[in-house]
Amino acid sequence: MALGDALGHLAELVAFDTVSDRPNLPLIRHAAELLESCGAEVHVLTAPDGVHANLFATLHGSRRRGVTGLWRAQPQGLLLSGHTDVVPVRGQAWTRSPFAMTREGERMYGRGTADMKGFVACVLASARWLSSLPLREPVHIALSYDEEVGCRGVPALIEALGERLPTPRLCVVGEPTSMRVVTAHKGISVHETRVVGAAGHSSAPDAGVNAVHVAARLIAELERLAGELDVGDGPASGAAQGFEPPRSTFNVGVFDGGTAVNVLAPSARFVWEVRPLPGVAAHALRERLAAWAEAEVLPGLRARHPSARVEISDLVQAPPLHTGDEAEIAQLARRWAEAAGVEQPRGPAASFATEAGLFDRAGVPTVICGPGDIAQAHQPDEFITAGQLQTCLDFLAQAARWCAQPEAESPRTGA
Repeated sequence: MALGDALGHLAELVAFDTVSDRPNLPLIRHAAELLESCGAEVHVLTAPDGVHANLFATLHGSRRRGVTGLWRAQPQGLLLSGHTDVVPVRGQAWTRSPFAMTREGERMYGRGTADMKGFVACVLASARWLSSLPLREPVHIALSYDEEVGCRGVPALIEALGERLPTPRLCVVGEPTSMRVVTAHKGISVHETRVVGAAGHSSAPDAGVNAVHVAARLIAELERLAGELDVGDGPASGAAQGFEPPRSTFNVGVFDGGTAVNVLAPSARFVWEVRPLPGVAAHALRERLAAWAEAEVLPGLRARHPSARVEISDLVQAPPLHTGDEAEIAQLARRWAEAAGVEQPRGPAASFATEAGLFDRAGVPTVICGPGDIAQAHQPDEFITAGQLQTCLDFLAQAARWCAQPEAESPRTGA
């Protein structure tokens, strides 16, 4: 697997403008054609909007079993998973074209180079070589859409596992970790709260309901409740190890409402998130806020105006990841990364959310390991280094060796 091949694929991938609100189907078709030319069995799962799609491909290697269904009788193989969408560049001070890869020395600049088209490029560069190996375990490849806006695309792919698609036994999600194996990450739960009040003149506040004031009360209560997330029946103290900060977090990111300074605001809305540690029920915060509003806020408001109300809707739900350090995929991935030259700390955790928690919840043990520095993700002049891409290729070569000889290479477990 040559670095030059990976760089060529990366340049092609960066040239596709796959900001989440734009189609990713051209990129998916490009990847599908390439993988089919390598002998992969490829499935393109088009989204209801007709312009986004997931891709799932299986490389059987030179030991093809003839009947594809035999690969689906039970979970088998290693899944290499990445998302194809990127975050917007609007409002960022780029000094290079974001959708044309630019190489300067060891750095490859462009939107998505680190997050996470670099990993996808390495996987595509490995496909033809993988197809020539005597694989005893298949290699699966998953490419998803809309990860950056709440992991919205991959659930449809996961639902098809075991039905339209084979079920992998193990999974590596290639988010940028500088090729260190991450076994845990926080989840994310995003909600929108709307307050409907009643307009009126500001000189007579009791004649209406100021929705901005109500929203402010709700936010203050949310902040208080969020402080209790990791208390009592929360996770054991060890669950927070490796996270920074070592607690579940809460944030209000959007607030708007009102029409004029002398008018009681008839409506207000705010969007907020919780990033829970593994073992913490993020949805409990939403439920507790709704219960508090019903008991403590709405009776007084409705006494003044019967139509006053508080509405809470769910926008994003992605679970945490908590793969034990002793899990087979964790041991294997650390071994592959160490063989590729990357020292592996025990138990690293990520505060950002990924699709890994969704695969793991679906019964596919998963870790995160990919090229690039997360500090570059979403930044202007995003870049990845040639060294990181080469290390990823070396990691994939080690993974391929296991797929060819899984019994000989698997870690020993038990007494």
